[in-house]
Amino acid sequence: MKQEKCKCEKNHPIVLQYDFSSLPFACANCNLDVDLGRLDIDDQWRKKVGQWMTKYRMAYLQWLDLDELTPELANPAGTLHELGFELVTHFNAQYPMYYWWHLDTAEQGNRCPKCQSDMMRVRNEYTGSHLVCNTCRLLVVIKS
Repeated sequence: MKQEKCKCEKNHPIVLQYDFSSLPFACANCNLDVDLGRLDIDDQWRKKVGQWMTKYRMAYLQWLDLDELTPELANPAGTLHELGFELVTHFNAQYPMYYWWHLDTAEQGNRCPKCQSDMMRVRNEYTGSHLVCNTCRLLVVIKS
């Protein structure tokens, strides 16, 4: 669970991700929590963020318990990810944002799990690089 806030000198895109933290928004460069002042979040969208976090947490804990990927997490067109993509689309209008995808790149190759187009490699301080699909606003962490 992250406690630190992003201190990157340059404003990098934000990533919507679940990581047991109370904040689901992280810097795409350093993976630390971002200042929510970058986003204008009203009560309706705050509630949707909370719903997404609750659903993702349940699916993630089930994945950890079963030690296999659940259909809810594996399906980019499922209701969990549909809500996540809705959030990213909404907030991306205010600030560049991506949706964190949990699959290992070995499972997916360099193809976007949602649209199957080639993803672009982007450098970062956290893992060295990740893959992004600018069409779907999806980010996949590359494990070194």
